[in-house]
Amino acid sequence: MSIAEDLLEEKVTMLDLTEFTQVESGTSVLQTLEKMKAEKNNCVFVTRGAKLAGILTDRDVLRRVVDRPDLWERPVDEVMTHQPRAIQASQTAGEALRMMNEMHFRNTPVLNADGEIVGNLTFIGLIRYLADHFPEEVINLPPEPDQFGEERYGG
Repeated sequence: MSIAEDLLEEKVTMLDLTEFTQVESGTSVLQTLEKMKAEKNNCVFVTRGAKLAGILTDRDVLRRVVDRPDLWERPVDEVMTHQPRAIQASQTAGEALRMMNEMHFRNTPVLNADGEIVGNLTFIGLIRYLADHFPEEVINLPPEPDQFGEERYGG
C-alpha cells in the first residue's frame, strides 16, 4: 500500500496518540502549569466531567500567562482556548494531517463518538507516522544533507 492510500484509509487511532495532561475545569493556572511540568507535557486538556472543555498549550502560556502573575491563582478556564478544534477517532490520518497543517496545530485532541478524549495527536506523531513509511530513506540521511562520504564506511 502506498503512503497516499494509507493516509486515506488508516484511522487516526492507528497513529501515536501521545499521553497528555488533563485537569478539571476550575483548576488554577498555577496548579495546571505545575501538573504540565511534572508530567512533561506541552499541553493540557481541560475537562468538564468526561468532556473536553478547552486546551492550554505552551504557546498559550507564553502569550497569555507568563507575564501575568495576577492570573496564576485564577481558574485555567480564563486563559485556555475554549471548545478547541478536535479530530474524531473515526477520521483518517490524512484528514488529521490536513487539518493540523492548515490550522498550524502542534497538539490536537482526538475524541471518540461520545466526545470523550481518546488521546493527543501531535505533529511529532504525524512525522513519525510519515517517517515509518520511508524507513530506509530517513534512517540513511546524512546528518548534513549536503555532506557525502568519499568512500563507503564499514566495509
